[in-house]
Amino acid sequence: MEELIEKALQGDNEALISLFYSYGVGESTVPDRAVRDRLMGLLAPLLDNLPEREQFILKSLYGIGCEKRTLAEIGEDLEFTQVRVRQIKEKALRRLKSSCRSSESSE
Repeated sequence: MEELIEKALQGDNEALISLFYSYGVGESTVPDRAVRDRLMGLLAPLLDNLPEREQFILKSLYGIGCEKRTLAEIGEDLEFTQVRVRQIKEKALRRLKSSCRSSESSE
């Protein structure tokens, strides 16, 4: 995981998405607040490319710019089941990974 964090900090978007997908970027994963804030800053523009609902779900689940929330809480707001919220989350994460791969292959 340390290697993923280092690569992400060096601007490797695929490493950043892998870190986010596998571990999240919360206090338990990245205890150093400065590093965590920097990772969040790198992640925010990537999330901005997602549809609004997918952004809302990921930011709420991982506490990006807001308090962390559960699938149930998010589902209540959106009037979706927990299962539907999880499906949208997985789709958003796949979309992030895919966008990183395609942007790197076009460079």
